[in-house]
Amino acid sequence: SIADTLPSDAASRLGSRWVLHEPEAAFAWIQHREPKISGAVTSMVVSLLREKPEEAGEWLVAWNPEDIDKQAAILGALRWDGLEDESFTSVALPLITDPQQRDRVVMENLETADEKPLRFLANSNLLSEAVRQSAAAKLNEIEARFAKK
Repeated sequence: SIADTLPSDAASRLGSRWVLHEPEAAFAWIQHREPKISGAVTSMVVSLLREKPEEAGEWLVAWNPEDIDKQAAILGALRWDGLEDESFTSVALPLITDPQQRDRVVMENLETADEKPLRFLANSNLLSEAVRQSAAAKLNEIEARFAKK
């Protein structure tokens, strides 16, 4: 089909829109594309989590792809966009099964995290105490900056 001959960036854009309406079909299409496009998969996960976080959470829990590393796609989505939106963060974080990976992705992105996701992270039992404390410290820093204005 014509969709199978799209360049990578166009495939990523198409997949990111298609996934909002038919996630099963969109992921099946991208999964069977050659060459495999991990960036497109991450972009599709970001789109789904950003636009429909509650539905995305349910769908991603049940999603069992054959040739796609589901954990890598979700971690990639969190690295790309996850700590800027509380719904996105609160849905995506529990999908990461490895506690060390969860801690790592949060620590890698704390500097760009927004206030509401930081509040969630500072109180999340999904994270180690050290990471929760780091999130709380970053939140305090942001609140102190706003208090001075």
